[in-house]
Amino acid sequence: IAYVRNFIKKLSQSNKDAYHWQIDDNIRHIKEQIDGKYVSINPSVGFDKIQTHVEQFTNIGAAGMAHLAFAFSHEDDIEINKQVYSSVLFKNDNDLEWRSGCVEDTDYSVQLLMEGYCTLLFTRIGIDKVHSLSMSGGNTDSEYAGEGRLIRAKGLQSNWPGMFNIVHRFGKISIRPKPFWKKFKQRPLKIGQKERIKEGLFFNERY
Repeated sequence: IAYVRNFIKKLSQSNKDAYHWQIDDNIRHIKEQIDGKYVSINPSVGFDKIQTHVEQFTNIGAAGMAHLAFAFSHEDDIEINKQVYSSVLFKNDNDLEWRSGCVEDTDYSVQLLMEGYCTLLFTRIGIDKVHSLSMSGGNTDSEYAGEGRLIRAKGLQSNWPGMFNIVHRFGKISIRPKPFWKKFKQRPLKIGQKERIKEGLFFNERY
């Protein structure tokens, strides 16, 4: 999967795009929280809202949508410096690459943060996905088959020593990050501003 993601990014960079989207193939719906309920929306509407918001800033390396299974656990409309995954807008002004043999979306999120970028996780616009390993082909056959999940988890541990634990949940291997995300103190910087906006002000802005 890493080589495909890298190909997409390099193609977008060759086209002189400032950003590009990468969207997994097991997403059924894009939904937005309206009046306390998540309702299906035209995907292009969700993509446009996120990209329009991101383009106000200079240092957002990636912005993604929360999985609806976890969306109600988030307190803020937008969370800063968290893992992004599955449906993500990426900034093209860097040479970072996805790496094989690990959980590549988590690894890339950490790379961005280590380089000083911010990541944004939108929690009021979310993705409704098919359950992992329930579809044939793709990563199910190539990345997760046999001990694939364990190999990828160990690869992530190797890339970032001390940051992740490997746990068994519901009969399968999972990665559980240690509480390191809060250690990244960089904050979004708006175009034309010299100082990063305060966290509370950012969270209270509606996209």
